[in-house]
Amino acid sequence: FVVLIAAWKTFTRCPMLNASNDRITSAEPEMREDEDLPKSPKTPKNPRSLRTSNGSEIFQPSFVEFEGTKIPFNEYLKKHYEDRQSKCPQFEQKSAQIIIKNLNYTVNTPKEPVIKTVPGYLKYILTLQWIRHRPEMIEKKVLNDISFTMEPGEMTVLIGAPGSGKTSLMDAISKRRKHRGRFGKFSGEILLNGESPNNRTWASEVAYVLQGDSHYPLLTVQETFKFAASLKLPEIYDSKDVDEQVDLITQLLHLTHAKDTIVGNDLIRGISGGELRRVTVGVAWLKHPSFFLVDQPTRGLDSAAALRLGKDLKTLASFGTPVLCSLLQPSAQLFKQFTTVLIITDGQIAYWGPREECQEYFENLGFKCPREYSMSEFLASIVDRPDKFIRDDPERSPAPRPRVTTSQGFIDAWKTSDLKKRMDLRFEKVNKVERKSLDPAYCATHRREESAASNAKPSKFARSRFFQFKMLIWRGLIILRRDWRRFLFRELNDTLVAFFIATFFFRLDNDQSGSRDKVSMLFFALTYLGYSALATIPILFLDKKMLVIQRKAKLMSVSMWLLASMLLQLPYALFNALVFGTFTYWVVGLNGAADRYFFYMLVLFTVYFVGIAISFLSTLSMLTPIIASIFGALLLVLFFTLSGFLAPYNLLPTGWHWGYWSSYYQYALNAVKTNEFMGQTLYCSEGERLPPPGIETERFQGNSVCLYETGEQYLTSFEGFTYFNARWWLWSVIVGFVFFFAILAYVVALCKKRDPLKIFPRSKVVKDVNLGSEDPLRVTNPATLTFKDVVYTVGSKGQEKRLLNGISGVIKPGMFLGLMGASGAGKTTLLDVLARRKTSGKIEGDFRINGKEISDDVFPRYVGYVEQNDLFYAHHTVWEALEFSAKCRLKPETTDQEREAIIQRVLEILGIEELADMLIGQPGQTLRKEQMKKISVAMELVAQPRVLFLDEPTSGLDAIGADTIMEAVANIAKSGTAVVCTIHQPSQRIFLRMTHLLLLLKGGKTAYFGPIGDLAGDLLDYFSTNFQLESREGKNPADFIVENIQQLSPNSQDPKFQKDPEMIWKESPQRKNLEIETEEFLANPPQLEEIKSKHALSWGGQFKVQYRRFLLAYLRDPGQSLFGIFRSVFLGLLAGTIFFNAGHDQEGAQIRLNAIFFLTLTADLAAFTTIISIFQLRPLFYKERSQRYYGSTSWGLAKWWLDLPIVLVESFITFIILYFMIGFEKTAHNFFFFYLVFLGLYIVTTQFAQMFAVLSSDVDNAGFIYTTFLILNVLSSGFLIPRSRIPNWWIWVYWISFQQYTLHPLVLDQYQGVEFFCPNNRGAVAVPVGNSTEFYCPITSGDDIVRTYDLIPDIKWPAIGALYGYYFIFLAVSLIVLKYVTHLKR
Repeated sequence: FVVLIAAWKTFTRCPMLNASNDRITSAEPEMREDEDLPKSPKTPKNPRSLRTSNGSEIFQPSFVEFEGTKIPFNEYLKKHYEDRQSKCPQFEQKSAQIIIKNLNYTVNTPKEPVIKTVPGYLKYILTLQWIRHRPEMIEKKVLNDISFTMEPGEMTVLIGAPGSGKTSLMDAISKRRKHRGRFGKFSGEILLNGESPNNRTWASEVAYVLQGDSHYPLLTVQETFKFAASLKLPEIYDSKDVDEQVDLITQLLHLTHAKDTIVGNDLIRGISGGELRRVTVGVAWLKHPSFFLVDQPTRGLDSAAALRLGKDLKTLASFGTPVLCSLLQPSAQLFKQFTTVLIITDGQIAYWGPREECQEYFENLGFKCPREYSMSEFLASIVDRPDKFIRDDPERSPAPRPRVTTSQGFIDAWKTSDLKKRMDLRFEKVNKVERKSLDPAYCATHRREESAASNAKPSKFARSRFFQFKMLIWRGLIILRRDWRRFLFRELNDTLVAFFIATFFFRLDNDQSGSRDKVSMLFFALTYLGYSALATIPILFLDKKMLVIQRKAKLMSVSMWLLASMLLQLPYALFNALVFGTFTYWVVGLNGAADRYFFYMLVLFTVYFVGIAISFLSTLSMLTPIIASIFGALLLVLFFTLSGFLAPYNLLPTGWHWGYWSSYYQYALNAVKTNEFMGQTLYCSEGERLPPPGIETERFQGNSVCLYETGEQYLTSFEGFTYFNARWWLWSVIVGFVFFFAILAYVVALCKKRDPLKIFPRSKVVKDVNLGSEDPLRVTNPATLTFKDVVYTVGSKGQEKRLLNGISGVIKPGMFLGLMGASGAGKTTLLDVLARRKTSGKIEGDFRINGKEISDDVFPRYVGYVEQNDLFYAHHTVWEALEFSAKCRLKPETTDQEREAIIQRVLEILGIEELADMLIGQPGQTLRKEQMKKISVAMELVAQPRVLFLDEPTSGLDAIGADTIMEAVANIAKSGTAVVCTIHQPSQRIFLRMTHLLLLLKGGKTAYFGPIGDLAGDLLDYFSTNFQLESREGKNPADFIVENIQQLSPNSQDPKFQKDPEMIWKESPQRKNLEIETEEFLANPPQLEEIKSKHALSWGGQFKVQYRRFLLAYLRDPGQSLFGIFRSVFLGLLAGTIFFNAGHDQEGAQIRLNAIFFLTLTADLAAFTTIISIFQLRPLFYKERSQRYYGSTSWGLAKWWLDLPIVLVESFITFIILYFMIGFEKTAHNFFFFYLVFLGLYIVTTQFAQMFAVLSSDVDNAGFIYTTFLILNVLSSGFLIPRSRIPNWWIWVYWISFQQYTLHPLVLDQYQGVEFFCPNNRGAVAVPVGNSTEFYCPITSGDDIVRTYDLIPDIKWPAIGALYGYYFIFLAVSLIVLKYVTHLKR
């Protein structure tokens, strides 16, 4: 332990790993978002500065700062290129022109979508339809004749509706998908500076920023950049140069203040969303690409953060890199950062040209941008909804054209336009330019030059494999240090298990019983280490996601990732070997020689690594953690069953001999047995000599023998053992298995096929919908929500921190209230407080609906809440999901016809009627983000809420999708529903749909609450009167408000902004009018329909609808469901063939007992996957429970009621296969009694696993805790060590072990009254009697086994009662935890 402590202190003091996690406050003044970065008039002109085709110079920043010294940016660039040239004479600035010619992408997709079910899948397989009938496929053109060019430093914005082909175009250019294959093919040309790029090195030329942000959450921003830069920059960049580039990108992206802050994720607090997107952009840019692709970078950002990101992209383009960026809802200011616009629809170009000519082009087609639209919003909507923009006076057009009303019409108009002819001249110009003038050769690496000179294939990677390995280890050590709690928890868990094992087998002697117990302990220790390694599978799946992203970006090879990842398991393996090995070795009392102790730890270390290699193989070869866990567990079951412990080699059927020699457990067990028993002297304690005293005294004349007197004799008793003095050879074979499974995992990773492109259905865009008086969605009893002096406080580092500070307001029927403010102002916090969704912190204030205080139990029934994240039951169709919500939340007296009318009306309003029969699936599988968001809104609308809360409903949507959502929400508000929503980046049109605004300042303070007015007149008048701030014409008022409210402060350095908006609001007449209005309303509020019950449905109704949903999930998930059946068949056949035809001889007596023990372990392993499935369901359960869909008990019991028949079927499949194959007793009583116990064990272990799943906060802890308690159960079951030899301090565990109540009745059922023999003296013990030899048959009756294991003969039925009693105990604990414990903190 002294060594461990010293190592840990050294580890934690390592300077390389000691980066601070604390957030560093920026010392930089905030720049106004409506201003460009300042340019220094004294900055000398850069001789290498880039210009666009129209001659305008590309935007560049003024200064960069290194080690406290400011350097003009142009001078820095010049010095940077000179330094590179001094290291590599061929290096020059990288600039590129890109030509895309006639690009096409065609995919084959099923003609009709099919919902796969278990019965249908079985029929498909068993009737050989997969051979005779293939699903009819149709060819779909995703991209059709796309052609455009981009010049160095050109900023092009890509606009198009979801499904138009934007992401497919970027995938095609980046070559992330195979250009030919079973899922589709590309055709056309992609030219870099007039030449076709090399496919192997194309990844180094193009950078692609995907839509999501995937980073290691425990790395800081600076460490994330350093890792990327180290692997992306060529070898001429030494470590100092890499640090300089990291510092540069940190400054260019304005992340200096956050460089030492961890990135974080949904569970770990880190940088903000805007900062996270900039980190993603920076990671991609660090390779200094020739071409930059950015897919929807502003998703989820407010307008200020989006504008900042756009300007940062403009800065990066100043290096000569053309940028193609797709945007969903670009603001006017963000749109102005781009020079060129590319609009595509249905995979074809509808416009490509300068940004300044867009308006004129579409006016010539007969379309005019309405006043309430900005030009960017107009362009994002015009192609898909031309009916809203047709001009009333087309005669004014300079060149009148026929009006187009379809997407194809815009495509045809573009093909015949004069602008297209002018833009096509760029192709001719580019083709005539010599490569040398456009793309000066630069030196990527000396190694690449040499390979090119020798005609060898250039490397796909910028750095050598050794360097990749070095950086992967560096990153892994940082994560390991930061994640020390996980490390500590795992090792404490392993230490606890070692303590259990050591104290159960405490101080074993070298007698006959002690020797057998030592082998049991060795087998059990090895088995535990193998299965503890499988618990890393859920963690490895997170690493697998990052591997896929970084491998496609050509950061590293799979081999280096695999090698580094496995070596990073060394701390766990070393700790296991040291602590686990020491406990189990010395406390148990194994051989005291030092070399044997160290060899024992070496074997444990290696066995753990074999388990790690199997975990990697399972993770890389399977699609989900559940299936990977099942696969890994089945492999380990096969290996430990064939280890020779449960089924000795001489008793194995001949067909399984290959399995014995292929099992690494066999080599490990024999290695530790040899290590322990070679050279040992054994003895017989009292009562161990055979025959025992008093047995056939006349026949044996008092003679007896000690069966094993030396360790060699004992080892020889294991048939097939030939490893005397061969322990090091055995260990080398185990090492070989580590390499075998690691290489197999590597091969699987290389052969893994790419996912096919998913073709999503396009939802219909509907026109404005007016809800009449008879409309089923019109609210008949509207509600007004009032809140006064709302304060929300949380504990932060031992101190209280106020996130909301005295907010008051009133939300009336028909009001559409927007919550806006800067990042950190508390918008979502206020929304959660008003909707009563907070589960932590202290809430103060007065909340009323129609003047009444509503209890927390029934409040959710008055309101609806649309979360920012779209959570659904993946196996529902859209109609079934809405029907489930309606059944659970509408009044009980609602008829089926009324419910269906409501659902149909909601589908119509949101324009998703065509999706009604589509399976929802996982995010990104069957439906697009926009469609998922519409379903989220629909789930709440069908409940007919009086007040509807929405958290960022337009996040991640394009302009059309966002406008459609908000149009529908505005219509709902007009029907009498009060609507409240937070929104980050509203377009002008969306902003003007809202009727009122609550503007928040940082610290959760009010800056304004009141009407927005016609064209935002009331709001702008307030700012003009109180702050003397005027919005320029054409500017989005939402952007104007948010940008300026961040500048207003009494401490502002600008006198224009030295005002306190909170105090001005408190003293304003608008605030006084609000207070008067609220008091008058509360003095005489309208009547509110009283809701008394917590849930609309009765308990029985909740149970019914949930059971149907669970059943649909099982039937519609054939992969996971059939895998469970396969597991049952596999385990049944495995046990049946290994323990085949156990007779009534001595070997059969032992084989039956081993088979019974094996069956108990299979149930334990089958239940492990339940933990992962519960964690997958838990987020949706928390969401729906908080919205009063149902109660905890109905959910838990419905899940149990579904699990019961599944467990019954799976256990019966295993049982019926093995029972008769093994040769258990064939009477009806034995058969049904055996299955009754076997079924009881299955359902108990399943509920045991579910109990730990609901008790634990995360899946890792649940897996480890479940394994620990399971180990204790198995140890105390009475098989590995009989009850009579269990130490007194653990005997109480024996009596509470449900495993014991399984083995006990099964052994009694199969052994009581059964006779056993020694045919031809096989299995008998030779006893010398005088000059002759008599043979003693040790087991002549099953009662001998009962006495040996100290079983109680009359406990069969009470044991079954206890076993099933445990099930109800575990179920009750699970239901109580579900009801009173919530691991989701808001």
